[in-house]
Amino acid sequence: VETFHDCMETMLKIIDRKRLILNLPWFLAKAMARLVGWLPGAPVTLDQVIMLQRDNVVSDDAIKARRTLEGLGIVPHSMAAILPSYLVRFRPAGQFTRKGEA
Repeated sequence: VETFHDCMETMLKIIDRKRLILNLPWFLAKAMARLVGWLPGAPVTLDQVIMLQRDNVVSDDAIKARRTLEGLGIVPHSMAAILPSYLVRFRPAGQFTRKGEA
C-alpha cells in the first residue's frame, strides 16, 4: 500500500528530478483546489482532494467475492515494473538521459 506522498517520491526518483513535496492539511488542500482547480494545469482539483481523503484499497469482502483484478483475469504488476517505461520521457533530457546523468 502506497500513500500519495510515496507515489510522488517514486515518480521523482524515476524521472531523476528533485522537487519539494508538501503535506497540506485537508482544509488547505480544499481551499487551494477551489481557488485554482478550474485553471488549466492546476496542481490539484477539488474532486482529486476528495478522492485522496478516502483509502483506495480492496476490501476483504471484495476479495472473497472475487471483485478484484485477479477475479477479472487481469494479472497486476508492480509500479516499479511499469512506471519507468511510462515516465522515462520526463527525465531532464528525455529518454536518452541515463539515471543520475542530468
